[in-house]
Amino acid sequence: MAVDYDSVLQDIGQLGPWQRKLFALLWIPSAMSAMAVFMYDFTAFVPEHRCLVPLCDGANSSFDASFVNFTIPWDEDLDNFNQCEMYTPKDNSSECERMSFATNPLKQISCTDWVFDHKLIRSSAVEDYEMVCSHTWK
Repeated sequence: MAVDYDSVLQDIGQLGPWQRKLFALLWIPSAMSAMAVFMYDFTAFVPEHRCLVPLCDGANSSFDASFVNFTIPWDEDLDNFNQCEMYTPKDNSSECERMSFATNPLKQISCTDWVFDHKLIRSSAVEDYEMVCSHTWK
């Protein structure tokens, strides 16, 4: 049995107050759930990061500081500086200079703090709770 939708629309009307109310009531929860889904992309964004080098980094250090060249090892897989390890500072070093770090690949230490790149997103939950490297379980 075929339904003639044109005759049904003539009987009930096309877009009346009931259809508008129904649309508004159904649109609100759909929009809210969509916001929750898309918000995850921003709150869980993992920005570029590197180790905080206590000997070199200050309160206003930038992600692209020049000392990164001799304090952070190069990662061939990332084609960028390593995000989770840094070279070990020598025991008697007190200044941020090339000679203050053991650049031997066997003398790398894991990061305990990080510096994040803020070019794309200013802050995310990953950055706020430092959920990077060995701390991704947080």
